[in-house]
Amino acid sequence: MSSSDRASVTERGVSHQERRGDRSSRLAGLAHFTAGLLKRGTGARNARKIAEDIEALGAKIDTEATWDATTVKLTTLSSNAAPAVAILADLVRNPAFAKEEIERQRRETLDNLVLDLQQPGTIARYSARRAALGASAYAHPESGTPASLPRFTREEIVALHDRAYRPGNALFILAGNITAPEAFILVEKVFGDWTAPEPPAESVISPAPPSARHILVDMPNAGQAAVYLTAPCIPRTADDWFAGKVANALLGGGYSSWLNQEVRVKRGLSYGAASRLSTWRTTGQFTAGAQTKK
Repeated sequence: MSSSDRASVTERGVSHQERRGDRSSRLAGLAHFTAGLLKRGTGARNARKIAEDIEALGAKIDTEATWDATTVKLTTLSSNAAPAVAILADLVRNPAFAKEEIERQRRETLDNLVLDLQQPGTIARYSARRAALGASAYAHPESGTPASLPRFTREEIVALHDRAYRPGNALFILAGNITAPEAFILVEKVFGDWTAPEPPAESVISPAPPSARHILVDMPNAGQAAVYLTAPCIPRTADDWFAGKVANALLGGGYSSWLNQEVRVKRGLSYGAASRLSTWRTTGQFTAGAQTKK
């Protein structure tokens, strides 16, 4: 089957992660958690029925929430686009948020997080983000924390969905073997009556510049040590964003970058050293690091 025989659809809700100081920390990961629940049941389908219906169409639906957006991605045969998009619309518009599914996902997410927190690299990245970005919502892991995950209530999940999953901040992107008139008819059929009042404006907290400091996390049983340097940086809208991306690529963005050549190739101190420039709506973070023997 050629790539031209497949249609890929994305629905995106923008700017819905909690961004209010202590509330942001208390509900860290709520957007990610809510996105994961979309495939676990709607008013018309339970999780098993959703999986069966998607599989019967030879389709695939993925959900993902990052700090600035939630993406619901559908890939299917173009000939099955209509029923597949109808399922996607059901997930986006009518999630059930059943209590048993909330608890099941809570256990799974916490288990995965506990495993991640046994890795020095994960601990170093989380510590660097908190040190650089402080009270900003961007400072916490997108999947939540051991403290925040047990706190989520169904009411808070429903409230976030009502506030964020709305036509006013959604983009529908379709690519594949389908004409523009066919695409408009398809989308109008399942999303045409989708309405919602505009939510109140959200305040956004930008991180204050941190003071220079050293952070040591003692993990005596770890086989390696992770060493990171970090600082707040430019947002995605900055005029010098492209220059920043090029500079980061030269510094530590690939195997031939300066950091990897110096640390791994010339000195053999690590399996790899890298840097990253992460940018979001209101802020960004620069990080450089490597893992090596203790």
